[in-house]
Amino acid sequence: MAEFTTPTEEAILRLQLQRALAICVVLLLPTLVFASGAAMLTTAGHATVNGSDSPNSSAVFDGDVIATPIGAAATIDSQGSMVLVMPNSSVQFKGNAVDMGNGDVVVTTSKAMAVKVGKFTITPAAGQSAKFEVSHAAGMIVISARQGSLNISDGKNTQVLQEGQQTTQSDSGELAAKDQTPASGTSAVHVSKTTAWWIGGGIAAGGATAAILLATRGSSHAVSTSTP
Repeated sequence: MAEFTTPTEEAILRLQLQRALAICVVLLLPTLVFASGAAMLTTAGHATVNGSDSPNSSAVFDGDVIATPIGAAATIDSQGSMVLVMPNSSVQFKGNAVDMGNGDVVVTTSKAMAVKVGKFTITPAAGQSAKFEVSHAAGMIVISARQGSLNISDGKNTQVLQEGQQTTQSDSGELAAKDQTPASGTSAVHVSKTTAWWIGGGIAAGGATAAILLATRGSSHAVSTSTP
């Protein structure tokens, strides 16, 4: 017959200490990440960082490239700012900015997070809080100011896009100061039926990012090859 022994006080204390340390790591990890100038990346679907598959949660650093193929999405949570990277998009994290390739992003920021795309740099006007969307495809850039106004600079000139306004620019052309139209109820970021199905179905499998995607529409490992 097998004999069962009761844990010693030393074993119990060791177990309690291990649990306490694990809780501290979980609580302090975001603080340590932000203090290093990094950000927390949360993904749904097979997103990649620097070409490698990303776990559902990871740290990203200045220079890291996040790509979301069709059926995947990601959020970059940098202290005071969140960047939602929509499916079929690519961005490079640059601290308090992201450099866009093609695709769509939604930025919510109280820290003047900027988006650089083509010749343009988009920032909240006067450093204020803002929520805005940027879409870049087929050589055209669509910028929508959802909350707060935006400064859009091509390196030579700067125009202000007022809250509720939308503008379309060529990614290699000059600013068209009069090319401002009221933003319609439909987002500048277009969602296909397939993507909409994935967003809805992905809540069960994809977790928080899919839920954030829905709200926008109306596991912890560092995979970065960069150093903090």
